[in-house]
Amino acid sequence: TEVQIREDFEVLKNVLVKGHPALYEYTSRSEWDSLFANFAAEKVRTLKTDRDLYRALIQLTDRVRDGHLIVMRPRLDSIPPLFPLLLKIIHGQCYTDTDDFGIPVGSEILTIDGIEWTTLRERLLPYAPSDGFNTSKKDRQMEREFGILHFYEFGAQAGYRVSYRSPSNRIEERYIDSQSFESIGKRFAQRNSNFGRTTLGKQAPDCYFIDSLRTAVLTLNTLNGEVEKFQSALGAIFKDIRRKKAKHLIIDIRQNEGGYPLNAIHA
Repeated sequence: TEVQIREDFEVLKNVLVKGHPALYEYTSRSEWDSLFANFAAEKVRTLKTDRDLYRALIQLTDRVRDGHLIVMRPRLDSIPPLFPLLLKIIHGQCYTDTDDFGIPVGSEILTIDGIEWTTLRERLLPYAPSDGFNTSKKDRQMEREFGILHFYEFGAQAGYRVSYRSPSNRIEERYIDSQSFESIGKRFAQRNSNFGRTTLGKQAPDCYFIDSLRTAVLTLNTLNGEVEKFQSALGAIFKDIRRKKAKHLIIDIRQNEGGYPLNAIHA
């Protein structure tokens, strides 16, 4: 009811005004006064469900710009079928991260149900809290939880019309049925970007090959460690590169904090 919504709003307002140590760091006191007044006078009249209230509250808390300020989502008795594509966001653009549902991996998502990706991203950004104006953390959370975030913003759907630009630069459209939360989770390990989980954090260098481009990608997560083991691992990697006749080499150096000099890397 409207009375319950106003009660919840007052709880949140008191938490922010009386309890948050940096409420006015990114949004001024006058702006907050205006946001609170508009919510109490206008916004509450448009809210009909707990999902509506949740969406309205995160619009407020996003203005705090605090990555640790989280509004808990309404509890679901059961999770409905969700948007099934696994996505990767790079520089604000969205791409498919698996080769599923007839859409090639690496295809750029243009619209979902007629809504342009840039608009979709802006609408979903408040669901992922982050410090300051940092959007990279928001994008990473959107990747992991896109299906459920899309549900909270737009509701459950039987399926989705997706338009995309394929890697061959063809613009196409495809209808995709919703999928269960469990089936989507089981495909996470198939993400094209998942190789990072197996390489990040390793002390030893790691290499993988893009056969279609005749390219080797050498990842150096750290240049700290034992020099002899490092050089031995590199030697084995370069033998493999020569054996596979890679034409191009990309070296991805993650960090070099107090490690040995970069001229230790040689072919």
